[in-house]
Amino acid sequence: IVKGQAQEGSLTAPFLSSPFSLLSLCSLAFAPRITPEDFRAAFTGAEAWGSLTQVREGNRQTDTIAVAWGRLPVGEVTLALDPGQQARTVTVNGASIGGAFTQTGERLSISLPAQRVVRAGQALEVVIET
Repeated sequence: IVKGQAQEGSLTAPFLSSPFSLLSLCSLAFAPRITPEDFRAAFTGAEAWGSLTQVREGNRQTDTIAVAWGRLPVGEVTLALDPGQQARTVTVNGASIGGAFTQTGERLSISLPAQRVVRAGQALEVVIET
């Protein structure tokens, strides 16, 4: 049995020398197969629900995670690209993230510069230029 103190956003346990952020564990991934060029769906999670959208136009893909209720901690987002496409630039909510992304085949993993909590009424928008 491990004893620790839980606080919102962190966990301190006897075997850890410093607080451990629970937000770094939160990873979202989606790869629509039905109409990936114009996809919309609802999502539900432990602490939030909302919508996922993906729009592909030319060399641009925009993925939006909108929270309608609750809070959604996010540290990493993994998305699917069209076969053969290579991501050149990635922006999150309008800000370039530089080289904080890796691509393996069609899978693009984006490490956010800082863990974020997306709250009700807010959205996380990822724009990928290929």
